[in-house]
Amino acid sequence: MSILIRTIGCVALCVCVPLPALSQPIYTVTSGTADQYAQHLTSGQLKLLKRGHRLPVYQATATKREGGTFPHPSPINGHQMVLNHRFRPVGEYGYIRRADLMVFDGDGSIEQAVEGRLDVKTMPPEDPGVSRVFTFFSKVGAFFYALHTRQQSDAPLPHFRVYQSIDRGIFELSNWDDSPLPLTDATRFQAQEDGWSAEPGNYEFKAIRRAELIVPFHATRLASISSYDEYLSGPFPNPAHTRYEKRSVVVIEASGEASAFRKVNLYLDPTSWTILMSEWFDSRDELWLFVEHHAVHDPSIGATVYAATYNFDLHRGRGVASDLLMGLPLQPIDSQPSPGETAPSGLKRYAKLLNRRGPDQFRLQ
Repeated sequence: MSILIRTIGCVALCVCVPLPALSQPIYTVTSGTADQYAQHLTSGQLKLLKRGHRLPVYQATATKREGGTFPHPSPINGHQMVLNHRFRPVGEYGYIRRADLMVFDGDGSIEQAVEGRLDVKTMPPEDPGVSRVFTFFSKVGAFFYALHTRQQSDAPLPHFRVYQSIDRGIFELSNWDDSPLPLTDATRFQAQEDGWSAEPGNYEFKAIRRAELIVPFHATRLASISSYDEYLSGPFPNPAHTRYEKRSVVVIEASGEASAFRKVNLYLDPTSWTILMSEWFDSRDELWLFVEHHAVHDPSIGATVYAATYNFDLHRGRGVASDLLMGLPLQPIDSQPSPGETAPSGLKRYAKLLNRRGPDQFRLQ
């Protein structure tokens, strides 16, 4: 109980939740009861439940509209809703967090685990066209992507500029969507970073409907885990630490012909505009990757982040757990980043500094 209380103090929802609501699930969805709750489950969830996934469902917690501003306070289409997710509040200047990654096989054995750190920066207004910069570090290299805002009404989603640092070289990635994240054996793709980071021109968005679905929510226990083994129970999220609730979500379909993914279903929380689940279909229109995003809100910074993200390759029976907080709170960035940090020269200097000093220079304890 003491761990739970400590965690609520540093990573929690935007409203206070009584501890009894967190203590015990009201029911658990299993392979034996999946049919009973099928109307509240997605096709990806049903496939995993048949393989042994378990969903402990808790009493739904009350939430309120998240603080901060969104590009579209009252979105009217799928484009605007996804834009709200991409530019949801991250605090005054941004934050730094742990973001570890581990790859597991079909029986839940961890094949490898990599420590990581993610810096999310909100850029000053005088930085022309650039609103946000994400930088991911690990001992295997670094990624940088600058998130551009476009003012034109016919370009409602941002454009990315992406660099990768490997073996002391700096490379710009031109085919962002279809690039697997290194070490993940094509189970997590760059387009899935932070829920959705695909090149906007490759997809058309359509808000399909509202639906009452069982979704991962209020992942306070996952945020407190500090051991890789605790994240899994077999090849699935550990039900001792996960929390699901039946909630009203917005379902968006993204369709595209210029990507490895023919279609993507996104499931968003309409209070924080955070993507909670996604389904990625291959060129044959078969469900390939199912992703669960377990989100928490840090009220001290005003940012909703992922305590853990689980990618499941439904073709090969493998998985990746990423965005792992490892029990560590977010650290706010306390000064405004300089305008030049998003220029190619600035990103390259950042990568060279990492290579020269080594990853431990940037390790988040």
